[in-house]
Amino acid sequence: MANGMKANDVRDMVAGTLAKLMDEADPKAWVMPWFNGSGLPTNAKTGNQYHGGNVWSLLLGADVAGHSSQYWATYRQWADLGRQVSKGEKATYGVKWVFPTEEEKAKDPNKRAFPKAFAVHNFSQSEPLTDDGTAWTEPIKETGTAETIATAEAYVVATNAVVKLDANRAYYNPTDDAISLPALESFRSTEGYYGTLLHELTHWAGNARRLARDCARDYHNDKQARAREELVAELGAAMLCGTLGITQEPREDHAQYLKSWSALLANDSGAFWTAAALADKSSVYLDGMVAG
Repeated sequence: MANGMKANDVRDMVAGTLAKLMDEADPKAWVMPWFNGSGLPTNAKTGNQYHGGNVWSLLLGADVAGHSSQYWATYRQWADLGRQVSKGEKATYGVKWVFPTEEEKAKDPNKRAFPKAFAVHNFSQSEPLTDDGTAWTEPIKETGTAETIATAEAYVVATNAVVKLDANRAYYNPTDDAISLPALESFRSTEGYYGTLLHELTHWAGNARRLARDCARDYHNDKQARAREELVAELGAAMLCGTLGITQEPREDHAQYLKSWSALLANDSGAFWTAAALADKSSVYLDGMVAG
């Protein structure tokens, strides 16, 4: 355990905090807390991005606490990087799976993997151990530039998704397997356009021809499935926006989903982590299409 925190405690805390934010939000101004284009949570020592529900746990933790960096590490890892977690700073928690070693499985064939909470601190909670300039420093990342917009456009084009710019609203139509959007000029900003496009692209990835998500299949027949699929698309778009450096803006259609998302998370914290895993899978799938 991490300071007495258990895996289920972390899951409940993240889902509960997000549900509370949704309950208190102005529907017309709501965006997921992590739509800031600053990048996805990354371990400062290993350089690896966090995955699944840990992406959202750390992003939400950063938003609530006001941390500005995408970089995280354990107390010991920061020390290895020449930094000290500042006195009084509170940790943010994630969940990792601990798998039995070959030796443990040999002794007990029934021994299974189990989830375990872990604690990390944000870069903004640390300070150099010395003043000799050897401590790790955060790389500078620009967002919202012409280059990031060009990258987002190239990303979508590389997936070969059909995008039609002739609609009065944004939606994905599984019947003709196409994304429809209003013209770019209809959006308040270019980044708002691409944030919406990436949301619809996540819906597109869930089609039966690709990832075959159950909630995408049942979208038009089941209200709960629709809420789940919209949550997956929102989280998936957040991952893509974070990777591409796009800052999202409030969407008017979020108002109709806020209550259903809040109820979903309040009644079942596991629903959030399931949606997060599906969003992660979608992001990885799209990345593979672009890279391939």
